[in-house]
Amino acid sequence: MAVVSKPGVARIGAAIVAGLLMLPAFQPVGWWPLALVAVAVLTAALLPWRMWSAPTLRQAFGLGYLFGVVFLFGHLNWVGVYVGAFAPAALAAFLALYYGLFALGAAAIMRTPWPAWLQWPAVALWFVASEAAYSRFPFGGFPWPRLGWSQVGGPLQQWAVVGGPVLVSAMAALAGVGLLGLLRRRFVTSAAMLLVPLVLPAVLLVWPGVGGADAEELGAGGVEGAGDAGASEQLEVLAVQGNVPRLGLDFNAQRRAVLTNHVDQTLDYVDRQVKTGARPEPQLVLWPENASDVSPFRDQAAADLIDRAAVGAQAPIVAGTFTYGPEQQVYNSMVVWDPQQGPTGEVHEKIHVQPFGEYMPYRSFFRKFTSLVDQAGFIEPGAGDGVLNVEVAGRDAPVQLGIATCYEVAFDPAYRRAVGNGAQLLVTPTNNATFGFTDMTYQQLAMSRMRAIEMDRAVVVVATSGVSALVLPDGSVIEQSEIFEPAQLAAALPLKDSRTIASRFGAEISRAVITVGAIGGLLALGLSLRRRRGTTVEVKHQQQGEIVDRTK
Repeated sequence: MAVVSKPGVARIGAAIVAGLLMLPAFQPVGWWPLALVAVAVLTAALLPWRMWSAPTLRQAFGLGYLFGVVFLFGHLNWVGVYVGAFAPAALAAFLALYYGLFALGAAAIMRTPWPAWLQWPAVALWFVASEAAYSRFPFGGFPWPRLGWSQVGGPLQQWAVVGGPVLVSAMAALAGVGLLGLLRRRFVTSAAMLLVPLVLPAVLLVWPGVGGADAEELGAGGVEGAGDAGASEQLEVLAVQGNVPRLGLDFNAQRRAVLTNHVDQTLDYVDRQVKTGARPEPQLVLWPENASDVSPFRDQAAADLIDRAAVGAQAPIVAGTFTYGPEQQVYNSMVVWDPQQGPTGEVHEKIHVQPFGEYMPYRSFFRKFTSLVDQAGFIEPGAGDGVLNVEVAGRDAPVQLGIATCYEVAFDPAYRRAVGNGAQLLVTPTNNATFGFTDMTYQQLAMSRMRAIEMDRAVVVVATSGVSALVLPDGSVIEQSEIFEPAQLAAALPLKDSRTIASRFGAEISRAVITVGAIGGLLALGLSLRRRRGTTVEVKHQQQGEIVDRTK
């Protein structure tokens, strides 16, 4: 029976602790400094300690894998809320391979003869390169657990203005490794690695032109306490959370009731708020993903219900439903429904479709393991520019809405594409009903908040069952609903045309950060393998020499 040495036990404990520390760093707890501590503890597990030598590369991979399993199973447990623990366990077991890869490369970097000022940043950037790998492969990637999302509400979130979540992850990893460096008395290098991520964001907040085209546009206007009321044009928006009749995977069996709920909540707002003079008429009404799972393009009763709500509100409704292609392809779509003309033809077909949910890759293969694969849909990925043009009252030109439906908000190209094509206001329509009272919806809201900062746009998160929220361009939430309760969120939100550095050059900046990190990690691994091969050859030569000596 294998016996784990004392340093081995200590390193295993450190990897587990690091994984546990990472969990409350994310929303809804949001203790963002713990993410930096978690990176420091994990990296510490890969280093030599006093009289203990560094772990082997194989052991380093195992430590990173263990960290990944602990963190990911806790972070993604919502995946199995109605299908059991197998789904999050399988997902965590696979994605943890990437954290094993990080630990493998980090251990190799620490073995190089490079100076500390090069080694430590190389570890941080290699962490980001590892994240980039699972954010792209397989099945289009799964960027949900990225370190950057944990920094919403902290000073590092401001780096999103420059390079999006990739740069936020890089700065968080840099600060985490720098924190470890302080304990190892690398004071100059560590101080720089902490000061750059944590202090420079204050400069980004006030530097003209970094957050947008004009520093004076930073105020949201129209929302009490948000800034200069004359800073930008306002749009009166109503986001409706209709709620679902009951929890569970039978959400789609409740389709008519869900649509009726959204109609009733819209008309209730008109009766209680608009007609009484408490609130102005909405210029735009936003419904969530799957608000009308009974497609109004195939069901006249559903079309009549949406018409009734749009006419009652005297405003266009952007609603989630299904649309169909010429060969009966099914798309998860957001459509514009006008009170006078009905559907306007403006449609966003979800581009980043969720594997194992909206569609099932290798369905016949995975059916051998579980019949749950048949609950996955047959949604096709759409195409488009990510923008809906909506004619609203009181405005000559149409409002350009950038749409990232649910899962899409985790993917960097979605809102970058939309803003590049003129989006003035961003909308994250989502359906979280199948995830119950879990952290999933709060994690998703954090992503929308970071997108608001990254793109310098207000974001409306509108969900079937919560959490819905109105988010200002600085990432702050001015109104938020509860889970599984109907809600009506209304405010005058800014329409903006400014462009941040991230919206213009975010793809290039992210690519550069990832490339540098990948080169550093792969180069270190190559040097380690070469050194190991050289050592093996030297040992063989010594053994051969000893044999020759004995035969003389």
